[in-house]
Amino acid sequence: MRWLLRHPTLFTLVMIVVVLVGIAAFWTASRLGVFDASMSSNLKKVERANGPPAWWLGRSFGGLKLTRVVPAGGARVAEFGYGSCHSHGSRLDPFTAPRCGYPLWIAVTTRQYSLTSDDVPKLLDGTCARMRVRGIPAAVGTDGVVLYSGDQQIVVLGPPDVVGRAVATLRPVSGSASLRTPTLDVSTLDDCNPAKTPFEPLSTRLARLSSRLHLPTVDAGAWFDDGQRVNAEAAGSVLVLEYSSCGSGTTTGDCGEVLSISSEPFDARTVAADLEGANCEQTTAAGAPAVIWDANSRGASAAGVIVFTDHATISLANQLNLYPIDKKGLRRVVQALKPVAPATSLPAPAYDVQKLLAHCAKLT
Repeated sequence: MRWLLRHPTLFTLVMIVVVLVGIAAFWTASRLGVFDASMSSNLKKVERANGPPAWWLGRSFGGLKLTRVVPAGGARVAEFGYGSCHSHGSRLDPFTAPRCGYPLWIAVTTRQYSLTSDDVPKLLDGTCARMRVRGIPAAVGTDGVVLYSGDQQIVVLGPPDVVGRAVATLRPVSGSASLRTPTLDVSTLDDCNPAKTPFEPLSTRLARLSSRLHLPTVDAGAWFDDGQRVNAEAAGSVLVLEYSSCGSGTTTGDCGEVLSISSEPFDARTVAADLEGANCEQTTAAGAPAVIWDANSRGASAAGVIVFTDHATISLANQLNLYPIDKKGLRRVVQALKPVAPATSLPAPAYDVQKLLAHCAKLT
């Protein structure tokens, strides 16, 4: 040390290195959650809070253990995650935030103002749906429901049948509070349509819609990355299957979209427009021919996947970014696709695929 003190320049450099190493170690520990409060300590905070009631399902529900608790902060009363976190992305990547999706997520917040149409979760066709749950009004979105009790909104997110069982089981963490009539205006819900089969099991809904629309479809399993298969809807003649990531910060009734799969009647002009001037990579998905495409237009990069089957096409993973899109992610999506049971493979296309691929600028 004395030798270093006799060489001030070298001493300064050494101290700079020590400080930088310390900062890097602190940043790494923070990203890895070393300093995060434990779930049990957060739960104690929620239990001891003197504010409005927090609503949950207990320490377990339907085989899903309570694995995440976020205590009060701002308008948030509490948030609860049930089941194992499905994570995507690295905590050590400084340019992206890792995502964590839970099988069932509950978020309780207080409201300060009357409900507006912008606050109400929407379905895929842009409309909204309403219902009553345990005597209070609720809005039904693509990923779950939002209940309006007193000056609170209680968001329950996950697969529809799981959400249905959860809202019937909601109870306060502490005390004996009851769900009650909203104290703030929610009359904007009157403009929404009554919800139809909001808690229908997703497999039943998907089979019903596929049969009604006469469209083959695929999925990527129960989960893809941090996204859970949570919704199937008919938007006109299109059947859409959605994977969403529900977790911390999800308070509006809409989770983060991870993957959307759309089955629709074959339209040659639409497919040709997508492939015009694109770089195309031929592949197969669930036994049917498919193409991974990407193109640059007006300074933006576009990419996606089209599966050719029967009298229909299935499009998915459509992206539009200002930076080049990595096809590795698209290939991974294609590999995950499986026909929806009871089908074991997709039917062959009833149209000329090669004629459509002729619109590609490059074909491999």
